[in-house]
Amino acid sequence: MGTLLAPVPEMSPPDDSPQAVTLQGAEIDACLEPLMASLVADDDALAELRWIDFEAAVLAHFDAEEHLLFPSLLAKGNRAVRVFVEEHRHLRARLAELRHAANMQSLRIPAVRAFIDSLNAHARHEERALGIDHA
Repeated sequence: MGTLLAPVPEMSPPDDSPQAVTLQGAEIDACLEPLMASLVADDDALAELRWIDFEAAVLAHFDAEEHLLFPSLLAKGNRAVRVFVEEHRHLRARLAELRHAANMQSLRIPAVRAFIDSLNAHARHEERALGIDHA
């Protein structure tokens, strides 16, 4: 199984910077296109493999925010961070449900689109409240 997540180029920002979190957003996008292509092609086995890459990218992004970005914002008194951690918890649960569907080779486009809609809404919420750029 090959992974779609390439190493970050040498000129990338330090891993604890907001820019590094933004780069992870690009990795999520890079994993989404092949996932959707495999679903459109009705290739359940390939979709299952592509889901692994996509899920890993989303989880890495959440982990980076929670361990690198959120602590300093919380220390500065930003209470919105607690809401975002709860949103991450909800999105992780949804990822697990979709992973099960992928494992059963029953992952479908509408379910992935609904998750992406939720993920995008979450990202916009973070961008407005915290000034994080996920683009």
